[in-house]
Amino acid sequence: MKKYFQKLIKNTFGGRKSSPAFLNVLLNQTQNFALEKYADEGYRKNVIVYRCIKEIANCLSNIDIEIVDSKDRLIQNHEIIKLLNKPNPIQSRKTFFYSWVVYHLCAGNSYILKIKNPLNKTRELHLLPPHKVQIKCKTDEFFPQAYVYKEGAKEKIFPVNPINGECDILHFKEIDPLNGHYGLSPLQASAYSVDIHNEGSKWNFNLLKNSAIPSGVISSENFLNIEELQNFKEIIRNYYAGAQNTNKILFLEGGLKFEQMSLTPKDMDFQQSMNVSARNIASAFGVPFALIIPEASTYNNIKEAKESLYENTVLPLFSQMLEELTRTLNNEFQDILIRPNLDSISALENRREKKFERMIKAVSAGILSPEEARVELGY
Repeated sequence: MKKYFQKLIKNTFGGRKSSPAFLNVLLNQTQNFALEKYADEGYRKNVIVYRCIKEIANCLSNIDIEIVDSKDRLIQNHEIIKLLNKPNPIQSRKTFFYSWVVYHLCAGNSYILKIKNPLNKTRELHLLPPHKVQIKCKTDEFFPQAYVYKEGAKEKIFPVNPINGECDILHFKEIDPLNGHYGLSPLQASAYSVDIHNEGSKWNFNLLKNSAIPSGVISSENFLNIEELQNFKEIIRNYYAGAQNTNKILFLEGGLKFEQMSLTPKDMDFQQSMNVSARNIASAFGVPFALIIPEASTYNNIKEAKESLYENTVLPLFSQMLEELTRTLNNEFQDILIRPNLDSISALENRREKKFERMIKAVSAGILSPEEARVELGY
Protein backbone atom coordinates (compact mmCIF):
# COMPACT_ATOMS: atom_id res chain seq x y z
CA MET A 1 0.00 0.00 0.00
CA LYS A 2 2.80 2.40 0.87
CA LYS A 3 4.58 1.55 -2.38
CA TYR A 4 1.36 2.21 -4.31
CA PHE A 5 0.89 5.58 -2.61
CA GLN A 6 4.52 6.56 -3.19
CA LYS A 7 4.26 5.53 -6.83
CA LEU A 8 1.08 7.58 -7.23
CA ILE A 9 2.82 10.68 -5.85
CA LYS A 10 5.88 10.15 -8.04
CA ASN A 11 3.87 9.58 -11.22
CA THR A 12 1.60 12.55 -10.53
CA PHE A 13 4.15 15.12 -9.44
CA GLY A 14 7.44 13.69 -10.73
CA GLY A 15 10.59 14.75 -8.92
CA ARG A 16 9.22 18.13 -7.89
CA LYS A 17 10.59 19.37 -4.58
CA SER A 18 7.68 20.13 -2.29
CA SER A 19 7.26 23.34 -0.39
CA PRO A 20 5.04 23.31 2.75
CA ALA A 21 2.15 24.84 0.78
CA PHE A 22 2.50 22.26 -1.98
CA LEU A 23 2.62 19.47 0.60
CA ASN A 24 -0.74 20.57 2.02
CA VAL A 25 -2.30 20.53 -1.44
CA LEU A 26 -0.84 17.08 -2.04
CA LEU A 27 -2.20 15.71 1.22
CA ASN A 28 -5.66 17.13 0.61
CA GLN A 29 -5.81 15.65 -2.89
CA THR A 30 -4.56 12.17 -2.05
CA GLN A 31 -5.75 11.62 1.54
CA ASN A 32 -9.18 10.20 0.73
CA PHE A 33 -7.93 8.11 -2.18
CA ALA A 34 -5.19 6.60 -0.01
CA LEU A 35 -7.73 5.93 2.77
CA GLU A 36 -9.90 3.87 0.42
CA LYS A 37 -6.86 1.80 -0.60
CA TYR A 38 -5.82 1.22 3.02
CA ALA A 39 -9.34 0.31 4.15
CA ASP A 40 -9.88 -2.01 1.18
CA GLU A 41 -6.58 -3.89 1.33
CA GLY A 42 -6.39 -3.79 5.11
CA TYR A 43 -9.76 -4.00 6.85
CA ARG A 44 -11.75 -5.63 4.03
CA LYS A 45 -9.14 -8.08 2.71
CA ASN A 46 -6.90 -8.89 5.67
CA VAL A 47 -8.24 -11.19 8.36
CA ILE A 48 -5.69 -10.07 11.00
CA VAL A 49 -6.54 -6.37 10.61
CA TYR A 50 -10.26 -7.15 10.61
CA ARG A 51 -9.97 -9.25 13.76
CA CYS A 52 -7.85 -6.63 15.58
CA ILE A 53 -10.28 -3.81 14.85
CA LYS A 54 -13.30 -5.99 15.66
CA GLU A 55 -11.73 -7.03 18.99
CA ILE A 56 -11.09 -3.42 20.03
CA ALA A 57 -14.49 -2.18 18.81
CA ASN A 58 -16.40 -4.97 20.58
CA CYS A 59 -14.61 -4.39 23.88
CA LEU A 60 -14.93 -0.60 23.78
CA SER A 61 -18.57 -0.42 22.70
CA ASN A 62 -19.66 -2.66 25.60
CA ILE A 63 -18.18 -0.42 28.31
CA ASP A 64 -20.75 1.65 30.19
CA ILE A 65 -20.23 5.39 30.64
CA GLU A 66 -20.90 7.74 33.52
CA ILE A 67 -21.08 11.51 34.10
CA VAL A 68 -19.38 13.23 37.04
CA ASP A 69 -19.22 16.88 38.06
CA SER A 70 -16.14 18.97 38.89
CA LYS A 71 -16.09 17.46 42.39
CA ASP A 72 -16.09 13.90 41.03
CA ARG A 73 -19.68 13.30 42.09
CA LEU A 74 -21.76 10.94 39.96
CA ILE A 75 -24.66 12.57 38.09
CA GLN A 76 -27.60 10.26 37.41
CA ASN A 77 -29.87 10.63 34.35
CA HIS A 78 -27.85 13.45 32.80
CA GLU A 79 -28.91 14.80 29.39
CA ILE A 80 -25.65 13.60 27.83
CA ILE A 81 -26.39 10.03 28.92
CA LYS A 82 -29.69 10.23 27.08
CA LEU A 83 -27.95 11.72 24.05
CA LEU A 84 -25.25 9.02 23.93
CA ASN A 85 -27.72 6.18 24.54
CA LYS A 86 -29.46 7.24 21.34
CA PRO A 87 -27.09 9.54 19.44
CA ASN A 88 -29.25 9.50 16.29
CA PRO A 89 -32.45 7.83 15.03
CA ILE A 90 -30.67 4.82 13.50
CA GLN A 91 -27.97 4.00 16.06
CA SER A 92 -27.75 2.97 19.69
CA ARG A 93 -24.81 3.84 21.91
CA LYS A 94 -23.08 0.51 21.25
CA THR A 95 -23.42 0.63 17.46
CA PHE A 96 -22.36 4.29 17.44
CA PHE A 97 -19.15 3.65 19.39
CA TYR A 98 -18.47 0.45 17.45
CA SER A 99 -18.67 2.34 14.15
CA TRP A 100 -16.61 5.19 15.59
CA VAL A 101 -13.77 2.80 16.48
CA VAL A 102 -13.82 1.11 13.05
CA TYR A 103 -13.68 4.46 11.22
CA HIS A 104 -10.98 5.77 13.52
CA LEU A 105 -8.66 2.76 13.35
CA CYS A 106 -9.00 2.41 9.59
CA ALA A 107 -8.45 6.09 8.83
CA GLY A 108 -6.64 7.54 11.82
CA ASN A 109 -9.40 10.18 11.61
CA SER A 110 -13.05 10.20 12.65
CA TYR A 111 -15.61 12.94 12.15
CA ILE A 112 -18.79 13.49 14.18
CA LEU A 113 -21.44 15.92 13.01
CA LYS A 114 -23.36 17.67 15.79
CA ILE A 115 -27.00 18.46 14.93
CA LYS A 116 -28.35 21.19 17.21
CA ASN A 117 -31.84 22.20 18.27
CA PRO A 118 -33.22 25.79 18.21
CA LEU A 119 -31.68 26.37 21.66
CA ASN A 120 -28.25 25.62 20.19
CA LYS A 121 -27.88 22.37 22.15
CA THR A 122 -26.72 19.17 20.52
CA ARG A 123 -29.63 16.80 19.96
CA GLU A 124 -28.01 14.29 17.56
CA LEU A 125 -24.54 12.94 16.78
CA HIS A 126 -23.78 11.47 13.36
CA LEU A 127 -20.59 9.73 12.22
CA LEU A 128 -19.32 10.81 8.81
CA PRO A 129 -17.37 8.34 6.64
CA PRO A 130 -13.76 9.63 6.76
CA HIS A 131 -13.14 9.09 3.05
CA LYS A 132 -15.92 11.58 2.27
CA VAL A 133 -14.50 14.38 4.44
CA GLN A 134 -11.76 16.76 3.33
CA ILE A 135 -10.03 19.44 5.37
CA LYS A 136 -9.71 22.85 3.77
CA CYS A 137 -6.67 24.51 5.27
CA LYS A 138 -3.82 26.95 4.85
CA THR A 139 -0.26 26.34 5.98
CA ASP A 140 -0.05 29.72 7.73
CA GLU A 141 -3.11 29.09 9.93
CA PHE A 142 -3.30 26.91 13.04
CA PHE A 143 -6.95 25.89 12.64
CA PRO A 144 -8.45 24.41 9.45
CA GLN A 145 -10.63 26.80 7.46
CA ALA A 146 -13.46 24.31 7.07
CA TYR A 147 -14.46 20.66 6.79
CA VAL A 148 -15.96 19.68 3.44
CA TYR A 149 -18.29 16.68 3.26
CA LYS A 150 -18.73 15.32 -0.26
CA GLU A 151 -21.51 12.98 -1.36
CA GLY A 152 -21.28 12.42 -5.11
CA ALA A 153 -21.41 15.78 -6.86
CA LYS A 154 -22.82 17.53 -3.80
CA GLU A 155 -20.81 18.96 -0.95
CA LYS A 156 -21.53 20.57 2.39
CA ILE A 157 -19.07 23.02 3.98
CA PHE A 158 -18.74 23.31 7.75
CA PRO A 159 -16.68 26.43 8.59
CA VAL A 160 -14.29 26.54 11.54
CA ASN A 161 -14.15 29.51 13.89
CA PRO A 162 -10.63 30.95 13.31
CA ILE A 163 -10.41 32.21 16.91
CA ASN A 164 -11.43 29.25 19.07
CA GLY A 165 -11.57 26.43 16.51
CA GLU A 166 -15.26 25.68 17.19
CA CYS A 167 -17.12 23.79 14.46
CA ASP A 168 -20.17 21.56 14.00
CA ILE A 169 -17.71 18.79 13.13
CA LEU A 170 -15.77 17.07 15.92
CA HIS A 171 -12.51 15.81 14.41
CA PHE A 172 -10.87 13.07 16.48
CA LYS A 173 -7.50 11.89 15.16
CA GLU A 174 -4.32 10.01 15.90
CA ILE A 175 -1.21 12.19 15.92
CA ASP A 176 0.86 12.24 12.73
CA PRO A 177 4.14 14.12 13.35
CA LEU A 178 4.40 14.96 9.63
CA ASN A 179 0.87 16.27 9.19
CA GLY A 180 -0.83 18.86 11.36
CA HIS A 181 -4.34 18.27 10.05
CA TYR A 182 -4.86 14.58 9.25
CA GLY A 183 -4.19 11.70 11.63
CA LEU A 184 -2.02 8.61 11.18
CA SER A 185 -3.83 5.29 10.90
CA PRO A 186 -2.43 2.08 12.44
CA LEU A 187 -3.04 0.64 8.97
CA GLN A 188 -0.44 3.02 7.56
CA ALA A 189 2.09 2.07 10.22
CA SER A 190 1.56 -1.64 9.50
CA ALA A 191 1.20 -1.28 5.71
CA TYR A 192 4.26 -3.36 4.78
CA SER A 193 3.21 -6.18 7.11
CA VAL A 194 -0.31 -6.09 5.67
CA ASP A 195 1.12 -6.34 2.15
CA ILE A 196 3.29 -9.32 3.10
CA HIS A 197 0.35 -11.09 4.75
CA ASN A 198 -1.97 -10.41 1.82
CA GLU A 199 0.58 -11.62 -0.74
CA GLY A 200 1.23 -14.71 1.36
CA SER A 201 -2.51 -15.45 1.45
CA LYS A 202 -2.71 -15.10 -2.33
CA TRP A 203 0.33 -17.38 -2.75
CA ASN A 204 -1.23 -20.06 -0.52
CA PHE A 205 -4.58 -19.72 -2.29
CA ASN A 206 -3.01 -20.16 -5.73
CA LEU A 207 -1.03 -23.15 -4.48
CA LEU A 208 -4.23 -24.67 -3.05
CA LYS A 209 -6.02 -24.17 -6.37
CA ASN A 210 -3.31 -26.30 -7.90
CA SER A 211 -4.02 -29.09 -5.38
CA ALA A 212 -1.10 -27.87 -3.26
CA ILE A 213 1.28 -28.99 -6.02
CA PRO A 214 3.95 -26.47 -7.04
CA SER A 215 4.43 -25.63 -10.70
CA GLY A 216 6.73 -27.53 -13.01
CA VAL A 217 8.78 -27.03 -16.17
CA ILE A 218 7.92 -28.35 -19.63
CA SER A 219 10.94 -28.66 -21.89
CA SER A 220 11.36 -29.69 -25.52
CA GLU A 221 14.28 -30.96 -27.54
CA ASN A 222 12.73 -29.41 -30.64
CA PHE A 223 12.02 -25.79 -31.46
CA LEU A 224 8.35 -24.74 -31.18
CA ASN A 225 7.08 -21.98 -33.42
CA ILE A 226 4.78 -19.27 -32.11
CA GLU A 227 1.57 -20.96 -33.27
CA GLU A 228 2.50 -24.31 -31.67
CA LEU A 229 3.51 -22.61 -28.45
CA GLN A 230 0.25 -20.64 -28.32
CA ASN A 231 -1.84 -23.76 -28.94
CA PHE A 232 0.02 -25.64 -26.22
CA LYS A 233 -0.57 -22.79 -23.74
CA GLU A 234 -4.31 -22.86 -24.52
CA ILE A 235 -4.48 -26.63 -23.93
CA ILE A 236 -2.71 -26.34 -20.57
CA ARG A 237 -4.86 -23.36 -19.50
CA ASN A 238 -8.20 -24.91 -20.51
CA TYR A 239 -7.73 -28.57 -19.63
CA TYR A 240 -5.07 -28.89 -16.97
CA ALA A 241 -4.82 -25.64 -14.94
CA GLY A 242 -6.98 -24.83 -11.92
CA ALA A 243 -8.46 -26.77 -9.02
CA GLN A 244 -11.23 -28.21 -11.20
CA ASN A 245 -8.62 -30.06 -13.30
CA THR A 246 -6.70 -31.55 -10.38
CA ASN A 247 -5.21 -35.04 -10.97
CA LYS A 248 -5.85 -35.00 -14.72
CA ILE A 249 -3.19 -36.90 -16.64
CA LEU A 250 -1.03 -34.73 -18.87
CA PHE A 251 -0.24 -36.21 -22.30
CA LEU A 252 2.85 -34.84 -23.99
CA GLU A 253 4.10 -35.50 -27.50
CA GLY A 254 6.60 -34.10 -29.94
CA GLY A 255 9.56 -34.51 -27.60
CA LEU A 256 7.98 -32.49 -24.73
CA LYS A 257 8.97 -33.41 -21.16
CA PHE A 258 7.48 -32.31 -17.84
CA GLU A 259 9.62 -31.91 -14.74
CA GLN A 260 7.93 -31.37 -11.37
CA MET A 261 9.37 -28.51 -9.28
CA SER A 262 9.56 -28.97 -5.52
CA LEU A 263 9.08 -26.41 -2.76
CA THR A 264 12.38 -24.84 -1.75
CA PRO A 265 13.24 -24.14 1.91
CA LYS A 266 12.63 -20.49 1.09
CA ASP A 267 9.10 -21.31 -0.08
CA MET A 268 8.47 -23.43 3.01
CA ASP A 269 9.61 -20.54 5.23
CA PHE A 270 7.05 -18.18 3.69
CA GLN A 271 4.45 -19.19 6.27
CA GLN A 272 6.81 -18.05 9.00
CA SER A 273 7.00 -14.64 7.33
CA MET A 274 3.21 -14.45 7.39
CA ASN A 275 3.19 -15.27 11.10
CA VAL A 276 5.71 -12.52 11.80
CA SER A 277 3.63 -10.09 9.72
CA ALA A 278 0.49 -11.06 11.65
CA ARG A 279 2.27 -10.36 14.94
CA ASN A 280 3.48 -6.99 13.64
CA ILE A 281 -0.06 -6.04 12.60
CA ALA A 282 -1.47 -7.04 15.99
CA SER A 283 1.31 -5.05 17.68
CA ALA A 284 0.48 -1.93 15.62
CA PHE A 285 -3.14 -2.10 16.81
CA GLY A 286 -2.17 -2.94 20.39
CA VAL A 287 -3.95 -6.29 20.42
CA PRO A 288 -2.21 -9.23 22.16
CA PHE A 289 -1.53 -11.97 19.64
CA ALA A 290 -3.10 -14.57 21.95
CA LEU A 291 -6.51 -13.01 21.19
CA ILE A 292 -5.95 -13.21 17.44
CA ILE A 293 -4.81 -16.84 17.43
CA PRO A 294 -6.46 -18.16 20.63
CA GLU A 295 -5.77 -21.83 19.79
CA ALA A 296 -2.06 -21.22 20.40
CA SER A 297 -2.65 -20.08 24.00
CA THR A 298 -3.94 -21.44 27.26
CA TYR A 299 -7.01 -20.12 29.06
CA ASN A 300 -4.89 -18.19 31.56
CA ASN A 301 -2.89 -16.56 28.75
CA ILE A 302 -6.09 -15.46 27.04
CA LYS A 303 -7.43 -14.05 30.32
CA GLU A 304 -4.23 -12.07 30.87
CA ALA A 305 -4.23 -10.95 27.23
CA LYS A 306 -7.81 -9.66 27.58
CA GLU A 307 -6.86 -7.67 30.67
CA SER A 308 -3.82 -6.28 28.83
CA LEU A 309 -6.00 -5.30 25.86
CA TYR A 310 -8.30 -3.27 28.08
CA GLU A 311 -5.55 -1.60 30.11
CA ASN A 312 -3.14 -0.77 27.28
CA THR A 313 -5.40 -0.20 24.27
CA VAL A 314 -9.15 -0.05 24.83
CA LEU A 315 -9.33 2.16 27.95
CA PRO A 316 -6.74 4.74 26.76
CA LEU A 317 -8.58 5.05 23.44
CA PHE A 318 -12.03 5.20 25.05
CA SER A 319 -10.86 7.81 27.58
CA GLN A 320 -9.52 10.01 24.78
CA MET A 321 -12.77 9.68 22.83
CA LEU A 322 -14.88 10.61 25.88
CA GLU A 323 -12.59 13.52 26.74
CA GLU A 324 -13.07 14.90 23.22
CA LEU A 325 -16.82 14.55 23.62
CA THR A 326 -16.56 16.34 26.98
CA ARG A 327 -14.56 19.15 25.42
CA THR A 328 -16.94 19.69 22.52
CA LEU A 329 -20.07 19.48 24.72
CA ASN A 330 -18.78 21.56 27.65
CA ASN A 331 -19.92 24.76 25.95
CA GLU A 332 -23.46 23.45 26.42
CA PHE A 333 -23.03 21.48 29.66
CA GLN A 334 -20.60 23.17 32.02
CA ASP A 335 -18.23 21.42 34.44
CA ILE A 336 -18.98 17.81 33.60
CA LEU A 337 -16.75 14.89 32.67
CA ILE A 338 -17.74 11.85 30.61
CA ARG A 339 -15.70 8.80 31.59
CA PRO A 340 -15.83 5.00 31.27
CA ASN A 341 -17.42 3.01 34.07
CA LEU A 342 -14.60 0.61 34.98
CA ASP A 343 -16.89 -1.52 37.16
CA SER A 344 -18.76 -2.60 34.02
CA ILE A 345 -15.66 -4.35 32.63
CA SER A 346 -15.69 -7.98 33.74
CA ALA A 347 -12.18 -8.58 32.35
CA LEU A 348 -10.76 -6.23 35.01
CA GLU A 349 -12.39 -8.00 37.94
CA ASN A 350 -9.05 -9.45 39.02
CA ARG A 351 -7.54 -5.96 39.14
CA ARG A 352 -10.44 -4.65 41.21
CA GLU A 353 -10.08 -7.49 43.71
CA LYS A 354 -6.35 -6.79 44.15
CA LYS A 355 -7.03 -3.08 44.67
CA PHE A 356 -9.77 -3.89 47.18
CA GLU A 357 -7.36 -6.08 49.15
CA ARG A 358 -4.72 -3.33 49.13
CA MET A 359 -7.22 -0.82 50.51
CA ILE A 360 -8.22 -3.22 53.30
CA LYS A 361 -4.57 -3.67 54.29
CA ALA A 362 -3.97 0.10 54.12
CA VAL A 363 -6.94 0.77 56.43
CA SER A 364 -5.89 -2.03 58.82
CA ALA A 365 -2.36 -0.58 59.00
CA GLY A 366 -3.72 2.89 59.68
CA ILE A 367 -2.23 4.32 56.48
CA LEU A 368 -5.66 5.29 55.10
CA SER A 369 -8.97 6.06 56.76
CA PRO A 370 -12.07 4.09 55.64
CA GLU A 371 -13.35 7.25 53.92
CA GLU A 372 -10.09 7.65 51.94
CA ALA A 373 -10.17 3.97 50.98
CA ARG A 374 -13.76 4.36 49.74
CA VAL A 375 -12.71 7.28 47.56
CA GLU A 376 -9.83 5.23 46.11
CA LEU A 377 -12.27 2.43 45.30
CA GLY A 378 -14.60 4.85 43.54
CA TYR A 379 -17.35 5.00 46.19
